Amino acid sequence: MRTQKRTGIHYEKPAAPIQLLQSEPRPDNENTPANARCAPAVRVVQGTQQRNNEVKKMGLDISAYSHVKKVKGEFDDDKHTNVHIIDAFRKQADGLEEGCYEVSEYGVERFRAGSYSGYNEWQDWLAHVAGKSDKEVWADPDPTIPFVELINFSDSEGIIGPKTSAKLYEDFVLMWSKALKAASELDSDTSRWYLSRYLRWMDAFELARCEGFVRFH
Repeated sequence: MRTQKRTGIHYEKPAAPIQLLQSEPRPDNENTPANARCAPAVRVVQGTQQRNNEVKKMGLDISAYSHVKKVKGEFDDDKHTNVHIIDAFRKQADGLEEGCYEVSEYGVERFRAGSYSGYNEWQDWLAHVAGKSDKEVWADPDPTIPFVELINFSDSEGIIGPKTSAKLYEDFVLMWSKALKAASELDSDTSRWYLSRYLRWMDAFELARCEGFVRFH
């Protein structure tokens, strides 16, 4: 686990892949993120039973929320989440403050990003989609690099705010064809796993760009 900028890590083979489901959304190149509306609408994204039954073990979990509202106090229930912001990655929080947020009204999306080693290997692949290695991005986090705000981020905790989520959502949409090409270079099981995670991250940032955030935990 890391809570500061990274200098390199030994990668292990990711956890056993799941099938890329036919029901997964696909990017729509005719309807760009810049033109998409962010209307308050109920969206409780729970996925399929197959995705919800992924094996629980040590690793990175992701929760994405839209239309959050900061509240006083601290609550431990399904309608609230408590946020901790890491100083090294405060920029990605887009000005949001630490504390408790009401998150229930407009939906939530949760998924397992992978074991810590599996997530880091996937992240290196994502950097490859952008034409870099993860180590190159860590050494020079140029804001023009696709996915840079996600690659150069903690793998254990923190949040990514709505402005950065909107940028990352656009990156995921625009880089979809390159992701498909990069995945075609892998064995079939790893390809399906990587693409399924790619689409889950895309969904998360699509949701969070609407006055929400993506929480790492």
